[in-house]
Amino acid sequence: MSGLPRWLIVVVVLGLAVLGIYYGKPPHHVCESQVDSFREAQAGQLYPRVVKQIPIQASIFRAIDSCKRSNGPGGCYDFFQILRSLIRDSKASSAECATYFGEEEIVRKTVSFALEFMVLSAWGEKTPEKGAARFGWLQSGDLLLFCELKDLFTQMYGEEEYEKLRVSIVSRLPAEAKVYKDGECINCSSRTAAATQMPLDEIWVRSLFSIRCEKLQ
Repeated sequence: MSGLPRWLIVVVVLGLAVLGIYYGKPPHHVCESQVDSFREAQAGQLYPRVVKQIPIQASIFRAIDSCKRSNGPGGCYDFFQILRSLIRDSKASSAECATYFGEEEIVRKTVSFALEFMVLSAWGEKTPEKGAARFGWLQSGDLLLFCELKDLFTQMYGEEEYEKLRVSIVSRLPAEAKVYKDGECINCSSRTAAATQMPLDEIWVRSLFSIRCEKLQ
């Protein structure tokens, strides 16, 4: 290259450097673009949004707090609506992108909490009777939501992770109601767990986990 003009050498070197930087970057997977679109669609709900350069907290936290305090259809309305929008916006992408959505921390926390809350809420303060009693205050639309959340969790993390979550939730199901004295719960730290009183297959029958999702979809 000693015979080439100096300016041409500089242009060639710079060109090679730019190509090296461009091709050295990892390819931007189509699923990453779909996750970006999901974040935009969920701004204000799962993710904070910016209004006039001021960050506004995501509404999911307020909705969860309201749902936990009321433990009923009215107080859980906003939370369940956010869950439905989460499912809708994630389904807008191809199924192969499910694991990419699963890498979003807020998605995993929200879906895991929702499944746990719905099972515990339907179960109630003590072991329910068999049949419709296992649904608690949840209505048909809420049962369908539970099934869709279960499917989404399984798509994102696999059957094994879902089974781990299910076992964890079952360990928290109570066999006896809370007892209060002078306004204080005197057995909250020592309540008998249902798993110590009956076999797992009996717990399945009495819990939301026994729902036949194929009949709702």
